[in-house]
Amino acid sequence: MGKSSSRKGIKNKSTILKEEGLERMFLDHDCNPIERKILMAKEAEKEAESAKKPSEKLAWMQLAASIWKDLAGYMYPKLKAIEHRGDASSIIKVSFSNPDDL
Repeated sequence: MGKSSSRKGIKNKSTILKEEGLERMFLDHDCNPIERKILMAKEAEKEAESAKKPSEKLAWMQLAASIWKDLAGYMYPKLKAIEHRGDASSIIKVSFSNPDDL
């Protein structure tokens, strides 16, 4: 196998320039996409509160939940999936300790 031309986790020049360009564009237009999403989620919640029909209320609530879910990914990244292998009939002992006692 050949060696990879870039190291994992290291951004190349093209990626850095694209990110800087996007950041500059957002700043030039006084636009913070995260802030805008937060405002959209809050507005969807207000619309849900004032909706007359249950179907409309549900649609607004689903939109708000979808936006909040998307935003949560910025603060709480998804954990990597872990595959457990082994004999399913074996016993697994789990113990918990108080972190303050460590």
